[in-house]
Amino acid sequence: MIVENVPLKDLRPSKDQIRVTFDEEALDALALSIKKQGQEVPIKVRRNGKGYEIVYGHRRTEASRRAGLQTVAAIVEDLDDSEALLKQVLENECREDVDAVEKARGYANLLEKIGCSEAELAQIVGCSRQTIRRSMVALKGMDHGVVVHNSDGKISSRKTAIAMQVQGDWKAKRNVADKFTSEALNLGQTEDVLMAYNAASGAKEKSRVIKVRHPKRRDFSFEQELRATSMDADRKAEKRSLVEITDEPIVKDYMDAMTAYRDAIKEASESPARFSPEAIRFTARRHSIITKEIIALDEVLSNV
Repeated sequence: MIVENVPLKDLRPSKDQIRVTFDEEALDALALSIKKQGQEVPIKVRRNGKGYEIVYGHRRTEASRRAGLQTVAAIVEDLDDSEALLKQVLENECREDVDAVEKARGYANLLEKIGCSEAELAQIVGCSRQTIRRSMVALKGMDHGVVVHNSDGKISSRKTAIAMQVQGDWKAKRNVADKFTSEALNLGQTEDVLMAYNAASGAKEKSRVIKVRHPKRRDFSFEQELRATSMDADRKAEKRSLVEITDEPIVKDYMDAMTAYRDAIKEASESPARFSPEAIRFTARRHSIITKEIIALDEVLSNV
C-alpha cells in the first residue's frame, strides 16, 4: 500500500457520496487536530481524468482544507464505479459517526449499481439480511417524513421501520413516528404502540393511542393505560349526561354507584386468577341477589 501526497486542488468529491452534511463543530476540531499533529489516517482516492475522485475520506479532506494544508495523504487505487462504491460503504460500516440515513442510502446505491439481492449484499458488507431490509424500509419512510430519533438525536432505522408498519397513510405513519420520538420510547414500547394503533377501530380510537403517553412501567402496560383512559373519558361523559338528566342527589348517587360497579366488573374480568374459590362462590351469590334487586327496581321504575 503506497500513500501519496495528493494536491487538494486536484480532488473531486465522489458522485456517489453518501454523507451530505457534517457536524461543523466536530469538523473544526478535526481540522485543529490535523493542523497540530498532522493527518494520521490517509483517505482513499481513484484517478479521474487529470485529477482524483475521493472514494472515502471526504470529512478528512475538508478538515485538511480548513487546516490550511495544500496536500492530503491518500491511497490511490484503480477502481471502477461499483468497486469504489463498495469501498465507501464498507468504510462507513466501520464508523460510529455515520448515521442510519447515510448507511441506508449506501445500501440502496449498492443494490442499484451492483444489481445484487439484499441477501447477497448482507454477505458482502457483513451484516444480516434483516438489517438491509429494515434499512430499505426505513429509507422509504424517511423520504416521506417518517423519521424516529433516539434520545441522543440520532436517527433510529429500527424504530423508523416499526413506524412504517402502521396501517394507514403517510400522515398516520408520521404521527406514530413522532410519538416514538417525543416520548423517547424503546423498541419494546414502540411495538406496544404499533400493536395498539393497528388494533384501534376508527379515528377516535387511533387518536387516543397517539395522545395517551406510554406508562413505561413493567407492572402497567400501554394497553392497560389506554383502557384506564377510556374509562375516565366514559365517566366524564356520563357525568355530563347526568347533569342534563337530573339534579336529584339520590338519583345522582345511584348512577355514580352504577358507573363504579361497572368499572369494578371490568377490572375483575381482567384478573380472574386473583379470585380464590371462596371469593368466586361469594361473588356468584352476591350477583344473584343483586340481579334480582335490579329487576325489582326496574319493575318499580316502569310503573312510575
